[in-house]
Amino acid sequence: MEHEKFEDDVIIAIVKRNALKLPSDHFDDKVMSKIHYATKLKKQVANPLRLALAFFIAGTILGMGATIFFMLYGGAVLGFGARDLGLIVLFAICVSSIMGFDNLRRLIANYTT
Repeated sequence: MEHEKFEDDVIIAIVKRNALKLPSDHFDDKVMSKIHYATKLKKQVANPLRLALAFFIAGTILGMGATIFFMLYGGAVLGFGARDLGLIVLFAICVSSIMGFDNLRRLIANYTT
């Protein structure tokens, strides 16, 4: 019996020594308020990001349409034919659109999860 009581006292002493002490009495309240603030901020930012994605896609489509219109009905510019210049511009629009869409997709994923 004494041996079991001794082990219990030792274990209790170890647990008391290694128990975590909170930095202040209101520590958990502060942490929870920060968590609530972060979730509220994510909800506020997610909707404008979705709107930005919609306008980004619309602008890309309009830019491609304007370039194709210029390719069909435009004349030479700086010695380049309308078709050649239009293909260069379409390539630049496609590359920048892919990179911009990927960045917006990542931002939206970050703020919606």
